This record gives sequence, structure tokens and C-alpha cells, in this order.
Amino acid sequence: VLQDVTERELRRRERASRLEALFNQSPDMINVHDAEGRVLEANPRFFEKTGHEEEDLQGMKVWDLDRSISREEALELWAGMEPGDRRRLEGTYRRKDGSAFPVEVDIRRLRLEGKGQFMAISRDITDRKVAGRKLQRERDRLETLFESLPSPIVRCRAEGGRATVEKANPAFAETFPVGQEEAESQDLNDLLVPAGQKDAAAEIDRRAVEEGPVEHQVRRVAAGGEVRDFQLQVAGRQPEEGPPEIYAIYTDITDRKRRERRLQRAEALFQNAQDALFIVDVESGEASDGGASGSRDGAARERGEAPGEGGLSFSVRRLNPAFEEKTGLESEDLRGQDPKEVFGAEVGAEIEEKYRECIRRGEPMEYGEEVPIGGETTYWTTRIAPVAAGGETQMIIGTARNVTEDRRREETLREAKEEAERAKEEAEE
Repeated sequence: VLQDVTERELRRRERASRLEALFNQSPDMINVHDAEGRVLEANPRFFEKTGHEEEDLQGMKVWDLDRSISREEALELWAGMEPGDRRRLEGTYRRKDGSAFPVEVDIRRLRLEGKGQFMAISRDITDRKVAGRKLQRERDRLETLFESLPSPIVRCRAEGGRATVEKANPAFAETFPVGQEEAESQDLNDLLVPAGQKDAAAEIDRRAVEEGPVEHQVRRVAAGGEVRDFQLQVAGRQPEEGPPEIYAIYTDITDRKRRERRLQRAEALFQNAQDALFIVDVESGEASDGGASGSRDGAARERGEAPGEGGLSFSVRRLNPAFEEKTGLESEDLRGQDPKEVFGAEVGAEIEEKYRECIRRGEPMEYGEEVPIGGETTYWTTRIAPVAAGGETQMIIGTARNVTEDRRREETLREAKEEAERAKEEAEE
């Protein structure tokens, strides 16, 4: 029996020694107080963080230390705790120098017979609070951005193959035929994606969650029933709790797509036209100070010149295949050259004067011209038109029809007619 008692006492002392070591070496602040709020003892970490000394504990109450809790609130809290119960709360500890710092406090009622004592384990959460405020500011900024962006944005919960709408911004409701509240808790793909394309939409969602942001061009029915083109950007996010989130941003690119289609049609026409087509760039050789109209043409008017006069230069941009075939000239060889470099100084100067006249008129014009090509004189009927942007002529686009054979036939007929008339006069004599 004596041996058993001795062993139990040794084990008790070992436990007490371990507990004392934990108490003294804990990285957290620990203090013990009674049911009246008197702080009875504290560990070294407590004194280090608060700046207090052991003698300061005399007469110190919990509400003297933690300024976030009143005497009445503390007594009510402790009265509702049984031995072994735990409570976790946040507080604000006051240092000896009067400064304060936020803490997270874990309160435990100790199992002591006849004694109402509590142990408070506290840790400094200043860094957490700073990070939390920073995170909250970022969330507020993102929320403001979410609400104010002109592009439709929607946040969805990705779960079970569905993209369930959690929130949509005002622009979403303005763009699509569904209200913000109406969209919530609905599958985004059911709301917007046409029949037959839902599997592809679900695949975009999956990739955004598993692989990273995805961009895709889509067509969706917009408010009013019009089908419009959108650049869809989908990004996935895994929150700390719950299923993945999906953010979808719709940028309306309908006008851009229409311009692209028009350019594609124009390019097809340019490449396949039977007529010889050419494009010439118009550039100003002098800096404009804005002039009367804030443009180089306005500056020309201030100098008493017609719009398009003075300082203008012309260079070949493109020739279509029909032009190359009919002239033997190559677009790549002529790109960037001016008419004088292509056709010689005299003919080139005449061509440039026609271009200037077209710019002065501000409308299409047609004329005949003689152009030396391949060592011989050829005859052309040319029609040109100015292309303006921002009030200034940027390009001249033209079509040229080779009428050399027609001119030669006309010349032959004229000579034959003159010969016949001379023969007739000689016969009458």
C-alpha cells in the first residue's frame, strides 16, 4: 500500500511539474482568476505582453485588464459556466503603459473543489485584426467594383454540375432578360445558354475551377430578344469553406464583331474584284498646330490654302490581285512608295495632283490618264474617293480600268476614217 501511495504521489508530482512547465513556457498568455474577477496568478508570457509585473496583480480585476468587458458582463458569463466548460471570446487588453491590443481569450472553469476559479488563455491577434481589416477593405473595394462595373458580372456556386447564381450585378439585369433577384438560386446555364450548348458551357465552368481562368466568345439572347456577341471570362475560386465559386464576366463585343465581319466582307471583295483596286495612304508632312478646326485641313485653311493642300504625301498601301495581273506591278514591291517613285516624276506629279483635287472636293472623282507601264504608254479610266477619319483624309481608295485597247481601237477607227475621207476627196478631184 505504501508503495502504491508513493507511486501515485510521484505521478502527481510529475504531472504538476509538466503543467508548471507548460504554464511557464507557453507562447500564449495565461492568467488564473476567481469568481469575483481577482487575477490570482499569470505566466511569464502574460507579463511580457502586458508590461505588468507580478506585484501589479495585487488588486487587479479582469475588467481592469480587459477593457472590452464590464464587471456585470463578466460575472454573468462566469455564473453560467460549470466546471470543465469553455468559452471563447475576443477582448482588448490594456498594457501597463496605457496602450491596448486585441486578444482572443479561451476561458475555462477549473475543476477545483470549493473554489470558483477560471483560467484564461489569451493570444495577441493584432496581426489577424490588421489582416482582417485589410481583407475587409479589399472585399469592400471588390464589392463596389462588382456593383459599379458596366459589364455584366455574376457569381455562382459550382456544385453538382450546376452553376447556381448567388449574386448578379445591376449591369447583368440591364443586359439580359432576367432580374437580379430572379437570377439568384437559378442555374446560370439554364438562364442564358441556348439549347444544345449547355454541355459546352458546363465544360467552361469545369475548366475555370480546375485549370484556371477561361475566355470564350459566346452568343447570348440579350434584353429585348436580340442575340448579341460577348467575350465571356470565367474564373474559379475556392473559398475557405463550401464548394468552388465561379465569376463570369460578359463583355459585349457585338459592335466589334460586326466591324470585323464588315472588314472581312470588304477584304473578300478587295481580293476577288475583277476591277483593279488600289489603296493609297495620305500623310501630313508637317506638324499641325490644330488650326481653325483642330486638324491639318483646318491649318491649311488658316494659311489661305484649300483643305488637303501643302505638306501632304502619298504612298501605296495595297494593290488587289486584279491590279497586279493587269499592270504587272506587285503590291509588295510598291508598298510605301509614292506615285513619283512608281511612275516617274512627271506622271507621278500629275497623279498626286489628282489626289489633292479629290481631297479638296471631299467627294469621288473620275478621270482618264496615261501611265507608262512596262516600257509602253497605257490608258486608264480611274475613279478615286477620299476616306476620312476624325475630319481628316486618311486614305484614297481607287479603281482603275485599263482602256488601252479601247483607245487603240478608237485611234485605228479615227485613222481609217481620215484615210477614207482623203481618198474620197482625191476621187472627187
